[in-house]
Amino acid sequence: MARRPEMWFRKDRKAWFVTINGQRHNLGADKNKATKQFHKLMSEEPKQLVGLGTTVAEILDKFLLWVEANRSEGTYKWYHLYVQGFLDSLPDQTIEAIEVKPHHVTDWINPSWAQSSIRGATIAVQRAFKWSVLQGYIGKSPLVNLEKPMAERRDNCPTKEDYEAILKLATGSFKPLLEFVWESGCRPQEVVILEARHFKGDRLELMVSESKGKKQKRVIYLTDKAAGIIRDRIAENQARIFVNRSGRPWNAYSINCRLCRIAEKTGRKFAFYDLRHSFATRMLEAGLDHFTVAKLMGHKDASMLAKNYSHLGEQGNFLLEKLKSVQGLATQITKNTASH
Repeated sequence: MARRPEMWFRKDRKAWFVTINGQRHNLGADKNKATKQFHKLMSEEPKQLVGLGTTVAEILDKFLLWVEANRSEGTYKWYHLYVQGFLDSLPDQTIEAIEVKPHHVTDWINPSWAQSSIRGATIAVQRAFKWSVLQGYIGKSPLVNLEKPMAERRDNCPTKEDYEAILKLATGSFKPLLEFVWESGCRPQEVVILEARHFKGDRLELMVSESKGKKQKRVIYLTDKAAGIIRDRIAENQARIFVNRSGRPWNAYSINCRLCRIAEKTGRKFAFYDLRHSFATRMLEAGLDHFTVAKLMGHKDASMLAKNYSHLGEQGNFLLEKLKSVQGLATQITKNTASH
């Protein structure tokens, strides 16, 4: 069982202190007043003592069961990979959940992992404890102050020249797959599940249950070229729109294998997701506002876009060109107004 919080006197501060569930309180120099304040804190914050006796294994097992029942299979597998890995790394899984420390997470994470994996591992474990607080199993997450690494900035965006070099080496049904993602900016996990029933002429509509987040349906708006690609693929395939030469749906492994073979000839490796990043970059450079681009990409708001593509604002020529275009537009408006 976790020990009950106790007061102690700090000589350098000449005051009594107590730590309740990770939060330190200064109770003052007078012991009698400090004792009264201590009992007051204990009575006013009973939620902080919730979870005494609940082990970390119980908390994490409950969380994984909840994810399995309420989230997609892919989401469950992602959480299970990290949460179970963290649990297995603990020397004692019977320790109480509120006794877990940030160093338990940092000691578990392998520094040789990719930055995205380190960030994902940290977020997964933190969310498990946050969920436990919301469910009332513990009063406060012991990992609330654990810092997660910054997300990697998405600099590996293929230029038009890069894309044309890749497309030149793409063969068979892989070529229209690349062309469609380049034109639409859709997510790789979306394009591999597309079926004829999703096609609505000038757009593709995925049901809520098929969309990321499972909160609203995903609409992929199509350029004329993208719509033409879809029509051509539907004419050949009545089920999945994009399939390989064996008639099977593309998956992450088969797509990556193709890109690796192409990279052997071009000398530069791009991930399938980089085509989506390139779409966002091209749209922003063309002058579309962040909100519009975010909606085209299926984001709920523009915050992620502004954070991950802020490097555009560091390009001096880009900023200068935008300033001149706005200045030219303002001058033209002024002339038109004066003429009337």
